[in-house]
Amino acid sequence: AAADLSLALSIDPPAVAVGEFFTLTAVASNIGPSDAVNLGIDIAVPPGAQLVGSTPSTGGLCASAPVGASVQVSCDYAGATAPGMSRSVAVLLQAVAPGQIELSGVVASDTADPQPGNQAAAVTLGAAAVPIPALQPTALLGLLLTLMGLGAGYLRRR
Repeated sequence: AAADLSLALSIDPPAVAVGEFFTLTAVASNIGPSDAVNLGIDIAVPPGAQLVGSTPSTGGLCASAPVGASVQVSCDYAGATAPGMSRSVAVLLQAVAPGQIELSGVVASDTADPQPGNQAAAVTLGAAAVPIPALQPTALLGLLLTLMGLGAGYLRRR
């Protein structure tokens, strides 16, 4: 028996600012020709992202654990995944550092896979730093003159 498994990852939205949330969706498909027994999807969450939660498709059970500097989300689907059938998991994450965040995943089962090259996938998310509001030099000059005028008016009243 052999089951060719493939994994596809997608991110929504594809770019966020630090502090914003995004969803990683992993879809594992059994291309066949046989059932994939005890299918599992593993997702690596790097340090630039923080795990909020995960929701597997029907029949799945997910757990998470630290692995080095990352967190691994493991979702298991006990029993058979028939040819042509897919299993998925939606992972809710929060960007916690600016820069490129690469998320990766892999799918496997107890059934031998005749095509070992398509079980892993990776996607990259751009996380922008949150800009700190700043006044332009002309606005600062205007603010300074306004405050000086208010101060002068206050001193005249005394």
